[in-house]
Amino acid sequence: MATIRVKCPNCGKVLKIKEEIASRNVKMKCPVCGIVEAVQAFEPYVPPAKPERNSEEERTQIAGLQNDTSGYFFDERTYLKYYVPDGKKSLFGRKSLQSESKADVPVDVNYPEGLDLGISRAHFWAESILSADGKYHVYISNAQNKNKTYINGSVLGDDDVIGLKEGDVISCSKMVLRYEKPDNQDSVSSRNGSEDDDEGTLI
Repeated sequence: MATIRVKCPNCGKVLKIKEEIASRNVKMKCPVCGIVEAVQAFEPYVPPAKPERNSEEERTQIAGLQNDTSGYFFDERTYLKYYVPDGKKSLFGRKSLQSESKADVPVDVNYPEGLDLGISRAHFWAESILSADGKYHVYISNAQNKNKTYINGSVLGDDDVIGLKEGDVISCSKMVLRYEKPDNQDSVSSRNGSEDDDEGTLI
């Protein structure tokens, strides 16, 4: 029996229903939020296209300037980059749709199948620390997260402070973030002497 995917008009959850039901004049209940609506109210789900970004948009940061960042977390589902500013301890958490986010870096986890409530609004800390090698290194620790956070599949303990290396994967619930370093990450002394320090966009 052929199935189609539809989206709940209330909670946004993507559901699979039989194709023949979609053509009937019947009511359907969302198994997630419990709303009962005519089946026609459940709009056909169309997967989002990969966003096209120009060079200027790629330079726009969630936090900090690209020239002053210790690295970023890349979400392969939304194609967004979340930057870690040099020398700061930044709180990462779920972007709030109803109120002002408490996180320094709000992470957009409103995925096609709905908002991922498994991510806390204060989920983890990412701290950029200047080391003896003249470079900043990023360390991650838990914040007020209710669900466990994993680094490369291993649980991040409540008292753990873990140094990240390029390619490490931070995951929780449906969120999967890959830690990457900028291509131009040099030592602090060489970066501070660059004439390009003013480039980048701060939002």
